[in-house]
Amino acid sequence: MKKNVFFTLMLFSFLSTINAQKITGYLPSYRAVTPTSAVQYDKLTDIVFAFINPDLTGNLITYTLNPANAAFDFEMSKFIEVKAHCKTYNVRLHIAIGGADGGNLRDTRLATVCGAAGTRAVLVAALVKFAITHELAGIDIDWEFPNTAAKRTSHENLLSELRTAINASSRPDLLLSVAVGGEFPPTSAPSHLDYINATAIGYPDIFYIMAYDLPSAYGTNHSSRVSANSSMDTWNTTKGIPKAKMQLGVPFYGRNATRSLIQEYVTLAAAAPATVFGADSYSFSGNTYYYNGSATLQGKVDDVTGTQCGQGIMIWDLGEDRTDAYSLLASINTRMQNNCNYTPNLGVDKTLCGGTVTLDCGLVAAGKTFSWTRNGVLMGAVTTPTNIVSQGGTYKITVQQGCCTKTDEVLVLEGVSVTGTGATRCGAGAVTLNITSGAGTYDWYSSASGGTKLTTGAAYSPTVATTTDYFVQRNYGKKMYNGARQYNSPANCWTDRWQDEEGPAGFPEWAQRITVSADVTIDSVRIWYSNVTVNNVSVKVYAADGSTVVATSTPVNLTAIAAASTTTPLVYMLPVNINLTPGTYFVGVHAP
Repeated sequence: MKKNVFFTLMLFSFLSTINAQKITGYLPSYRAVTPTSAVQYDKLTDIVFAFINPDLTGNLITYTLNPANAAFDFEMSKFIEVKAHCKTYNVRLHIAIGGADGGNLRDTRLATVCGAAGTRAVLVAALVKFAITHELAGIDIDWEFPNTAAKRTSHENLLSELRTAINASSRPDLLLSVAVGGEFPPTSAPSHLDYINATAIGYPDIFYIMAYDLPSAYGTNHSSRVSANSSMDTWNTTKGIPKAKMQLGVPFYGRNATRSLIQEYVTLAAAAPATVFGADSYSFSGNTYYYNGSATLQGKVDDVTGTQCGQGIMIWDLGEDRTDAYSLLASINTRMQNNCNYTPNLGVDKTLCGGTVTLDCGLVAAGKTFSWTRNGVLMGAVTTPTNIVSQGGTYKITVQQGCCTKTDEVLVLEGVSVTGTGATRCGAGAVTLNITSGAGTYDWYSSASGGTKLTTGAAYSPTVATTTDYFVQRNYGKKMYNGARQYNSPANCWTDRWQDEEGPAGFPEWAQRITVSADVTIDSVRIWYSNVTVNNVSVKVYAADGSTVVATSTPVNLTAIAAASTTTPLVYMLPVNINLTPGTYFVGVHAP
């Protein structure tokens, strides 16, 4: 019998470690120029793409470049490019609605749309649909600002109805965030704490505390470290927002002492980058600007990961930074990693065929606390870095050290033992070996691990001339590849639909990277298409180099199975039947 060998296709991209110490950067659409190489995606955990807004009916404006309506511009092509980069670098992408503009047009629009139940419901549905369609991590409400009782009620209704819609959707894990001003009493009256109802506090998962642009009464620097801490403390004590839900907002720009002028860090640092990087004020064009240099930003990271126990750092905005040794983002990232310098790693998916398997996160216990869940249920008795399990399921470990919390999860796939009967004969000839452990698909091998598959079936009849051992495993490994494409007519192009990942340089089309741990059969691939003639659609599997084709499925003409609808994309399970040995591959759908 082939012992403890389980047949599976593993998709590792969904099992990555989540860093609870977030570094979130707002990226306004006007910064998202092609190429977006100026954004250091590898130093971020999250990006908030800003801003999308509704029309007067509540539907989202997803593309416009109208100079007369610039406050509501949204370029889908830029959003799609940023989305692709986020996918490459495993950065969570959020969409923000609202934002500030000189004429308060967005504030007025949100007040109008969210003030009526009907248009507000349209907006809620549109936001959730947009987030699900584009596989986003969350929806951010950046209404600047609900400064009247009527607006605050509409703001609360929007948050409440979004929370209900998210919970009832296919993506209840979508995060709901809200941006709030950093001004606090008694220095400022009214303060930004007056711009959100206390009864609305329970709906968001994240509060971005915009502790910048504080009036001159707060001091010469519009975003000092002292004011930032006071803002977090006051939001916590006055409104009851848990600090674990807060991300401290920091600026990548400076203001003069009277707040009448503003200048980006990248401009301030152009002539003397080392000097500006190491300071908090700098004279530029005859004026002194006050900002957050490297030391102040790292001090704020120390506060968030230390005494404050916040969720992380939020940045406005990524386009104002340098990308060299004097990058403010790099300074934040370095300090965050140093302060939270451990990462649990449960490794690849595990298999269980009777007995137990040990899950080990690879960390020592000193100074840390550990908790485990199985399928979302707390395993209260397990508080160690390792966990010996005897059941299948999704296991997640949460590790906390001081204010730093990190998690990882692993899938344990559970099978059953295989039993069978051997056979004997005198002299050379055929013998029949039978499986007695029940119905299923079984694969036969000549070695206990690895090796080449000999045949598939509940019985095997090899010809033997001497005593020979054969090994068998139950095949649980036929998995449906759940990536997809939509065929758009008449453009004749394949566009990213979901769970796609761009391959290496030179890779034609888009594809899903997969890692195979044992011989596996890709049975079928789900594709989306329109009711148009699309002939010779096939799946191609490429080697890890992204260029060598290792297998191609039999081409299919989609017109042969098209339904009557001409407007709704159709779903078809494209037959593939491609066998793969262990290794890394790219799987893509192609049409001529």
